[in-house]
Amino acid sequence: MSDDFKEKEEMLLARAEKGDITAPYRLGTLYKTAGGGDKNLKKAFGWFEKAAKAECVPAYFDLGLMFLNGEGTKKNRKKGMELVLAAGKKFDVRSFFFLHGVYAEGLHGVAADPAEAFLWAHRAAEAGDARAFLPLSKRFIGLARESRDGTQDPTNDPTNGPTNGPTNGPIERLRDGSRPDAAGDPTFAGVLRPPGTRAIASPTSETAENLEKAFFWARRAHKENIPEGTLFLSEFYLNGAHVPPNRKKAFALLKKCAMKHKLPSSFLPFAALCFETAKKNPKLWRQGFRFLKKAARTDSPVAMFLLHKLAKDSSVPVKISQGFALKNLKRAAALKFPPAWHELALRFLAGKGAGKNGKKAMALLKKAGAKGHVPSMKLLSEMYRSGELVKKNDSAANKWAAAASRASGTSKAATAAKAEKKSRRASGGDSEKESRNDSRK
Repeated sequence: MSDDFKEKEEMLLARAEKGDITAPYRLGTLYKTAGGGDKNLKKAFGWFEKAAKAECVPAYFDLGLMFLNGEGTKKNRKKGMELVLAAGKKFDVRSFFFLHGVYAEGLHGVAADPAEAFLWAHRAAEAGDARAFLPLSKRFIGLARESRDGTQDPTNDPTNGPTNGPTNGPIERLRDGSRPDAAGDPTFAGVLRPPGTRAIASPTSETAENLEKAFFWARRAHKENIPEGTLFLSEFYLNGAHVPPNRKKAFALLKKCAMKHKLPSSFLPFAALCFETAKKNPKLWRQGFRFLKKAARTDSPVAMFLLHKLAKDSSVPVKISQGFALKNLKRAAALKFPPAWHELALRFLAGKGAGKNGKKAMALLKKAGAKGHVPSMKLLSEMYRSGELVKKNDSAANKWAAAASRASGTSKAATAAKAEKKSRRASGGDSEKESRNDSRK
């Protein structure tokens, strides 16, 4: 036992005997946080329990955690959550973000509840807990979408962070019908998601208010040097959410994330913006290529696929060997990335770098088609229709054609058009005839 610990212990025990109401809690903290052999969770639990019985609010939270983790006592989730909630309701600020996590992820036997998660994240952020700034910003983006659409955003998860794939975060979801490209394959433009959609340009007053709050908390996270907050803030400038689109500011933010913070999820969007800016500054080609390779090394199938596509572009001033491109394409396929399956299938059909193999090509196309990859579905339909590499089968051809139509949204558009036409005939047929007769007169 260290002399310093012994001295503190004797002092606090003496104060506790004299009725000092703060002493039990301080003793619990001393025993829980002590180093080496001085640490005693059983004694810590006992003193926190005494402090809680004396209505010491901070002790509710510490005692609750000990019950939840089974420290110094038998694990008891029910008692633990009761105490942590009591601490939160008594405004113990340490409990706010903890409760946000519990309700966001459905922990400790508690059902996930986005509304409760939002409430506790808001309290934590207002109390200055920087950990809550980013989740709160993301939740306000979800509310912005809900206020625009009039429906709850099922994809809004306040715990979601940025991904290595195309920016598909809550801000991007404010866009209408956004896809990486017409075929469903990723593009550099898709990674950046250029702004200008009507949904953002003409928001409702409630949507605008929620976007403003989302931007405020994202900027707070950025100012606290939270890398993910800086990355998320860049999305506002890329998509023109609340603020006018500003590629220069987005570039500065992404550069900080990628080069200073070395945040893996920023490598791909930074590379994409480097390539876009390289039109004015050719030196950025190499920097973009360097970070695209870094993104691929973080197991981003999108980055791997884009490296493969870049190798096929003769206008790119960076030399990319076909062997390197094929290696990345195979890695993306191994990560179950449908566009990569499709590209590999084309190589097997043509015998480029993979050896001609119709059987493997068909297997890959079917896998990609089953995952909703439109080009694969269309190619399968054509192959079954023509009897190329497979036995001619009009039924299978029609099945894949219909699936491609559904996946690309064309069948929905056709159905809507038919319904509208039918409605016009029912309600306006007579008036149309009258107008035609009038025009003849």
